[in-house]
Amino acid sequence: MGKFVVDANVAIKWVLPEIHTDIALRLLDDDDNILLVPDCVYLALAVTNSCQMVTADERFFNALSSDSLASSVCWIEDLS
Repeated sequence: MGKFVVDANVAIKWVLPEIHTDIALRLLDDDDNILLVPDCVYLALAVTNSCQMVTADERFFNALSSDSLASSVCWIEDLS
């Protein structure tokens, strides 16, 4: 199919059936052509826009807990 950068909205379709899941699954046929955007890109976007990144990735959140960027990350449960 070619080379693609896949965001979380497409990747979630690999595990949860939604509209366009069949197309998203076709991307898995050749995973050498898939580039997943890591959380650090979302974090960079939040820092650039002076806002917080909301995450449900506990490992990522904990890794930044003592970092100078900790104030740029918000744990999803903290929004409730």
